[in-house]
Amino acid sequence: MRVFLQKEEKYSQAALFAIWSICKDIERDRHNIQGSISLADQLAANNAEFGFLSEGRSEEVYGTTPKGNPITDQAYKMFHDRVREISSLDGVRGRILPLLKKAKKEGVADDVAESISKYLNSAERYELREVRDIVNEFLVNG
Repeated sequence: MRVFLQKEEKYSQAALFAIWSICKDIERDRHNIQGSISLADQLAANNAEFGFLSEGRSEEVYGTTPKGNPITDQAYKMFHDRVREISSLDGVRGRILPLLKKAKKEGVADDVAESISKYLNSAERYELREVRDIVNEFLVNG
């Protein structure tokens, strides 16, 4: 949707969908993080139940599950790092600034990025209506 809006030179609306894309990326990565946690707990249960020995294996530990099991999935760290980066103030600003410049609204880029970053870091699930309200506060009223 963002691409079509950009082609129609509707950059403010394209910025909304760029931000919505960030939301969906974060939701996907959080889901993958939960998968890594579940896998680590399942592996630990299998090792305990069937007596698998992990001797001689020196896998790097990237985190610990709520149950205290080590997470050795390399992707776990990547997902965490990506969520942290794209939900940060700089991550959001970097994604929306080119569109806001084209919309001649770069003056509100920091304010939009700050509000969206706060939203991304405070909510578990995202609603398009809420994202639209935040964006419109700056792009329509700003």
